[in-house]
Amino acid sequence: MFKKIIAAISAGIVIFAVANYFVSSGKKTNQELVQLLADTHNKDAPKTINNIRVDKATVKKNEIVYNFTYLNAAPGDVKKEDLYSAVYPYLVKNGCSNDKMVVAINIGILISYSYHDNQGNEILNVQLNKTVCSEK
Repeated sequence: MFKKIIAAISAGIVIFAVANYFVSSGKKTNQELVQLLADTHNKDAPKTINNIRVDKATVKKNEIVYNFTYLNAAPGDVKKEDLYSAVYPYLVKNGCSNDKMVVAINIGILISYSYHDNQGNEILNVQLNKTVCSEK
C-alpha cells in the first residue's frame, strides 16, 4: 500500500519543474510561488491511484501542503509509525536531492505531505524544510 502512495508523491515532485523558472528568475514572491505550485497540482486533483486519492494541495503563507487520502483505510487502520517508516525516507531522499525542490526549500518554502484516513482524520504530516534537508 505504501509503495502506491510513493508513486503519487512523485507527481508532486515533478510540479517543481514548473516553478523553477520563477524561483531562479526572482519573478515571484514565496507566497506567489506556493500558490503557483498549488494551482499547478490542483489542475489534476483529485486523482485516485490504487485506492489512494491525491487531493487538492492547500496553501498556508509560505507552505504548500500536498494532501492524500487512503480511501480504504478506516480510522486506526494505518498506523502513523508504519506510514512514517514507509514514506519519510523516500520523501527526504528524493525531495532533498531534487534540485528544483531544494531551490524552493532554500528560499524558505515549506513542503508538507499530509496523509488522511477515509474519514478525513490526519494520520501523518511530514514537512520538508531547510533543517530536514541539511540533515539528510
